[in-house]
Parts: sequence; structure tokens; C-alpha cells
Amino acid sequence: MAERPFLGKLLLIGGDAPFQSAASGILGFDLPVKPNSCASEGDLTALWLSPSEWMLVTPESQEPSLAESLRRGLAGIHAAVVDVSDRWTVISIGGSQATSVLSKGTAVDLTPPAFGVGRCCQTRLFSTAVIIQQVSDAPTFDVFVDGTFAEYLWLWFETASDHAKGLPAGPGDGSR
Repeated sequence: MAERPFLGKLLLIGGDAPFQSAASGILGFDLPVKPNSCASEGDLTALWLSPSEWMLVTPESQEPSLAESLRRGLAGIHAAVVDVSDRWTVISIGGSQATSVLSKGTAVDLTPPAFGVGRCCQTRLFSTAVIIQQVSDAPTFDVFVDGTFAEYLWLWFETASDHAKGLPAGPGDGSR
């Protein structure tokens, strides 16, 4: 478990065909349109949050120029770009018990094939609103949490991890 500091996070809002075309041209890839999916190119990832809302995650050093490019490229199109970098803390959790630990706090099925790399979801994790993204098959997950709840969630992860020790790993482990 570790914090992933220094990530830029932009909320991108829009949705009609001109918006999709312009955003794709700027980002270098199509925004994901399938619910709870992600799309990436290099260090830039787009997380689907709703039919007209995405979170763009990028290294902090690239976030200001990306925001400016999006604002310029989407000028005159019904769209919004909001820097939410300071709002979200990202906790990375991985290893053989990562799915079991997360499953203790959410009703979302995080096991394959229901979930996997390239998937994300908005949910509640032990009563805290989060966005969960699976980033590797290890499995490793990035959990986006409002910064004001980050310490609370970190402590919950520590407790849940202690209780997960000794549990079998993988789907159907009965840990929920």
C-alpha cells in the first residue's frame, strides 16, 4: 500500500459529437464511452465517470499544459475542464490480498471477469466515496479518495489488511 503523489487530475465534462472529436484530437485517443472503463495513451489515462464526465489522470508536470490545451481546443464547444488535482488523494493497493481487502468494504465485484485492468468504478468503500481503478493484473488498484478522508481510509486499509492475512487469495475466497 502506498500513496501515489504528484498526479494531475482533470475533470472533463462534455459529450456531444463535436466534443468527442475535439477531445480525441487533443488527447490522442478516444475517451472511453463504455461505463466503468478506462482508456490510456502513455502517461495519460481517462476514467469514465458518467456518459458526459471523465477524470483525466496524468503526471503533475503535464497537467497544466493539458488543461490549457483542452480549454483552447474545446473553446466554443459545450464543455468544461476543471483541475481537481488537490481534491483527490490516490492510494495504491496491490498484492495477493488486494481484492480481498477492497471487497471487505464494497459490494462491487472486483474479481475477474467482472473487473480487471482497464476497468474503474465509483462506489463507496467502507462508507467513503471513492473511485477504484485496476491498474495491473497483480492485482494492483488505485483508489481515488477525497483528500479529507485519505487518512481515515488509510487506517481502514491497515485494519482490513491485518484481518485479510491468512485468507485464500482470488475469486470466490469467501472474504466478503
